Amino acid sequence: MGVDRRRRLNKGYAFVNFTNANTASRLHVSLNKHKWEVFNSKKICEVAYSKIQGSDALIKHFQK
Repeated sequence: MGVDRRRRLNKGYAFVNFTNANTASRLHVSLNKHKWEVFNSKKICEVAYSKIQGSDALIKHFQK
């Protein structure tokens, strides 16, 4: 999750890895376009699938 540690605020993004496609799909259905009104925020959640899939591929990508 992106966090501004100095101001202690969420930057508005997170990376989540799932072990199967069904669970990822369920999260997408639950949270995509979700409004965070409880926090008095105008942010709306947008769930997007990564072009890079799998922990090995992610590690290789971010080592560059």
